[in-house]
Amino acid sequence: MLNEELPELSRRSGYSIEETKEVLGNCIENNLTMKMCSHLFSLRTRIAMDSALAKTLEILPPDCRDKLQTAQQKWEKNMQNQCEKEAHEEFGDGSYFTLSYNSCMELGIEARTSQLRTKKSCEH
Repeated sequence: MLNEELPELSRRSGYSIEETKEVLGNCIENNLTMKMCSHLFSLRTRIAMDSALAKTLEILPPDCRDKLQTAQQKWEKNMQNQCEKEAHEEFGDGSYFTLSYNSCMELGIEARTSQLRTKKSCEH
């Protein structure tokens, strides 16, 4: 992890910068640290997606911006629902639900980030 990512990751996670560093240094210590790392990794991909969205919105014509923001909100809701469903099917409400959910979200967000980085118009 790059040090310049830590302040934003800390802000979004609610952990101090030192806590964030400590957690990421002990991801396999126990169930709690695995869940915390999973959450931080998911947040990290979310930060990248938010950045890609902001950059894409800057280059699109105004009418396309509204369409993309609406599509993004719909994508996020659908992704959350899909990942929650998959995690429940796989683990119920068990201790690995959070890990499964975050992993699913991370993969989906990475794919969406790639889409956003290549979007240059309303049609594409």
